[in-house]
Amino acid sequence: MPLEYSVPTYTLRDDSKNLPPFTVTKLTSTDRSRYFGYRYIPKLGDYRNIGTEGQFLQNVLRLNPDEYKFPIKVSKRGNGDREVVMGMEYAIDVFLFARRKGCWYLARVTNPSD
Repeated sequence: MPLEYSVPTYTLRDDSKNLPPFTVTKLTSTDRSRYFGYRYIPKLGDYRNIGTEGQFLQNVLRLNPDEYKFPIKVSKRGNGDREVVMGMEYAIDVFLFARRKGCWYLARVTNPSD
C-alpha cells in the first residue's frame, strides 16, 4: 500500500486560494521509516526526533532524562486506526497508523509546517 504524504497546499503553490488546504502525495516507497524520524529512547523514557538517517541520535543520547518531554497524543479513529500527534504549536507532525491483516503500518504523514 502506498504511503500518503500530506503538506499544506500553500507551501507548494502560490495560487492555492481555491484549492484544498492540504495536498496529498502517494509515495510508493516501502521504507516508511524515512518518514518517521522519531524513536523511543529508553534512557529518556520518551520519543525524540532523531532524524530519518539517525543523524541526531548522538545529540539526543546526551540529553538529561529530566529535560523537556516531547508532547505526544494518540487518538483512536472510528475505523480502529491510530493518529499520533507529536510536537506542539508550530512544530507538529501527524502520523496515521493503520492495521491491516494483523499488522500496523504507517499510512499517512502530515506535516502542517512543511
